[in-house]
Amino acid sequence: MSPIQTTPPRWPSIAWGGQLESVAVSGKYAFVAGGRALNVVDISNPDRLAEAGYYPLNGWLYRVRVVDGLVYVVCNWGPGLVVFWHAPSTWAAIPTSGGSLISTFDTTTYLFPTGTFTEAVRVKHQPRYPGNIPLPADLASIGHAFEVAAVYTSTMQPAPPRSARLILSVYDMRMAKRGRPLSTRLRSIPGMAASGSRRSVARRMRRAHTVTAVPDHLGLFAVLGQTQRLFLPLVRRR
Repeated sequence: MSPIQTTPPRWPSIAWGGQLESVAVSGKYAFVAGGRALNVVDISNPDRLAEAGYYPLNGWLYRVRVVDGLVYVVCNWGPGLVVFWHAPSTWAAIPTSGGSLISTFDTTTYLFPTGTFTEAVRVKHQPRYPGNIPLPADLASIGHAFEVAAVYTSTMQPAPPRSARLILSVYDMRMAKRGRPLSTRLRSIPGMAASGSRRSVARRMRRAHTVTAVPDHLGLFAVLGQTQRLFLPLVRRR
């Protein structure tokens, strides 16, 4: 005979104040509506749940739903319907010997060769909502925008990269689904860059659903494309 374990298993959990009203799961995140705040939980590792976001609201949350990457929250009173776009940032420590950073949200990839920075830095990649990005008149949005910044580890002051050393690669499923627009490019957005110059990308290379560039500065970028319109004559027959 062998003993039988009768102790119930311990499931991972996260506790917070407020009554739980609604839960919606999208990808590796669970959006929990309870009390007067929307809590975001990273469930990518079920054995180790982690808080990934907290959004207080001036109202009692009633329902939450996720549709096409947007989080819709309904409150019983107060603001009524609130729409969120949850896009977590990604950090990486880069020494003078170089390194890399891959965004866990949009798979944007950075390669920092040796000598990109004169000192050790911390690099932050922050996705941006494409609907808030000002577009040039001759280009269309692909729906992929982000901001990248670096600070020196010792002083936390902005750290500009050395010219033409940073390699940036963007793979976007939207391009794979929609087809590649003509003249797809990575464009620096003037007037909204957090640091660095506002010049255009120095050099770019393209392969399947990927835009690779060698920018000479950090700041706000967007993947843009120039579509071609085709007009067909309409012939009406009687």
